[in-house]
Formats: sequence, C-alpha cells, structure tokens
Amino acid sequence: MKKITVLAVALLAAVLVRQAQSEELLAVLEAGDFITTVDTIELKVSGRTADSIVTSGFNAEPGMQDTFNFGDRRWPDEYFTVRYGYGIPPERKLPFTWPNPTQDSWYELPGMDKGQNNGRIKFKFPGGIEEERVRPRQALMLEAEPNPFAGRTEMRFSIASGSEVKVTVYDMTGQMVATVYRDRVGPGWHSFVWDGSDRSGRQVSEGVYLAKLAAGSDSFLTKLIKTD
Repeated sequence: MKKITVLAVALLAAVLVRQAQSEELLAVLEAGDFITTVDTIELKVSGRTADSIVTSGFNAEPGMQDTFNFGDRRWPDEYFTVRYGYGIPPERKLPFTWPNPTQDSWYELPGMDKGQNNGRIKFKFPGGIEEERVRPRQALMLEAEPNPFAGRTEMRFSIASGSEVKVTVYDMTGQMVATVYRDRVGPGWHSFVWDGSDRSGRQVSEGVYLAKLAAGSDSFLTKLIKTD
C-alpha cells in the first residue's frame, strides 16, 4: 500500500510539473531571407481587453529562430496582431492580424518581394524551449565573447577570401550606432575589441543591438546584448 501511495504521489507531481511548464505561452519567430524584427504583439482573449506587449529584442537572422516568453498569459483565442519589420533599418509594417489562431501553427509575416521567403511566427505551450540555431556554421561568421557584456567584448569574424571588411552596430530601431571595424583582410579568422562606445565615443545604453559584418557583397548579422 505504501509503495502504491508513493507511486501515486510521484505521478501526480510529474503531472503538476508538466502543467506548470505548459502554462508558459511562447511566440516562436523564424526569419526567412531577411532579418526579421517584432516590435509589438497584441493578444486578444475572449472576455478580456486586448493585451499589447512590447517585444523588445525579439528578432532573428536569416535561417534562424528566436523565442519570446509571455509567461502565464492566456491563449489568444480571438486574434493576435503583430507589428514587425524586415532588414536594417527595419522596413516598418502596419500591424498584421490573424483571427482565430491555431496553437503551434506557422503564420507568415507578409510584405517583402515575391520569390523571397518572408518570416513567420507561431504560438505554443511547449513546456520549455531553447532558442534554435538552424543555420550551420559557414565561411562568413561574426560572433562576440562575452555576450551579454557590460563594458568590452571581443568580436571575431571569419571570411572565405580576402576582402574589404566592415562591421557596423545598429540599435533595435535600425539607427547606426557606430562602425566598429573597417579593414582589408585575408581569409580566415580575425578579431578586434569593441569597447561599447558609439561613434561619438559615448558608452551605449543597456539593451539589444545588431552587429552587421559586410564583406564584399555578403553580410552576416549577430545579436549583441549590452548590460550595465
């Protein structure tokens, strides 16, 4: 009898853990052929006032995903509205609304040229999700360590062949913060240190930034997180 009771308690605990995990509503953003940035998402639940949430830092590079956690907010069973943009600086869009959304279904974020892949978004209660990196490592790369960083961060980039290289940092409104590196270099890995200052020499504020590596006609973007 004691063993049965212990087993029942363990099973109940497992169910409660799964229920607690599943209460977190997540939005999953997948970029298509353009960097995709979401500014605001409005969730409308039956019998409630629409809830408008600012989704700062919710963005993805081409071929990659990002997630935004809404915590214990309820499922948007009437509609959801997304304000988003493509590129740097972002091409701003009017809010786009989907009525009667279906959980864990992808919804396209329209607005770019035909023949190109637009971004898409879905909502789910997954019981936990990690940001997914779906693009494999390639010849053109840009990364930073540490990231997030408080004062300085070492940025490393790789190119396949000799080229004029420029690394530019943008804020999340698409405004250029500074050109932090410019030189002609050979193939392989190179590194430099960004001290967190803008083009006027002032320290940038805490927040999310995008660094763009441009080498010839190719480019690569990576997310930087500045802390105090």
